[in-house]
Amino acid sequence: MNTLNHISFEKNGNTWLGHIIGTSEEIELTHNSLYNSGGTNSKTLDYVTANHATFWTTKSAMENYLVTRNLNIILNETPEKFNGQVGGALAEARKLGAKDFEALSFVDPRSFAAAIHEYQFSEVKEVQKVESFSNYLVAQARGV
Repeated sequence: MNTLNHISFEKNGNTWLGHIIGTSEEIELTHNSLYNSGGTNSKTLDYVTANHATFWTTKSAMENYLVTRNLNIILNETPEKFNGQVGGALAEARKLGAKDFEALSFVDPRSFAAAIHEYQFSEVKEVQKVESFSNYLVAQARGV
């Protein structure tokens, strides 16, 4: 699983607010990857919805995370490729990390605020008080 597919960021001065969007399993795996490889020091996530969680990080933490992530991938997938080379795998991981850093997704903070408001409004809008379940079903069938 490519954890970067589930993350986007808002720049807030020196700190970044990361957004993880996905299933609960994808969110957990992505957060564990970030936390275990130094991408965040947030032990827990702040859930906005069941499929949207946030965490705090910095530019340097994400740069380090991307290098560490790529180094782990290289060493797990092709451990023999850099045998006998001093710093060969790390140099490659730094190149890949820089490439991944350039590809990070950034969003306008207002876009998430609008989406969250709409989601919350939709939830509230759909809660209806009905006198009986049968009246509710009749109303739904008529499109009311």
